[in-house]
Amino acid sequence: MKYEFAVAHSYHSSGASPKYIDNKRFLDYDSAKDYASSFLDECFPTIYIIFDNTYVFYCKRSAVENSIVWIYSIRSTEWGQIETRIWWKDFLKNPQSFYHLAIDKI
Repeated sequence: MKYEFAVAHSYHSSGASPKYIDNKRFLDYDSAKDYASSFLDECFPTIYIIFDNTYVFYCKRSAVENSIVWIYSIRSTEWGQIETRIWWKDFLKNPQSFYHLAIDKI
């Protein structure tokens, strides 16, 4: 399993969907966050984690170290949104079993 981080930005927006992911990739969350900060004058970018160059998830960084705590997806329904969180340590044991929960594929 290969994973990397990417930044999506859409000017004059807060957050951006995976269709706005640019071509730069990063090996750790903090590098992606540093790159994302260069867009803060025009928008609030979103950092995604991409697995096997295909499956896109949101991710939550640890508050104390440069590592992931969980990955997640958000699905909208007629009654609201459903967030599905997957603990990073559990995801690493068998990532393919969670790919169906990805928010997008690129």
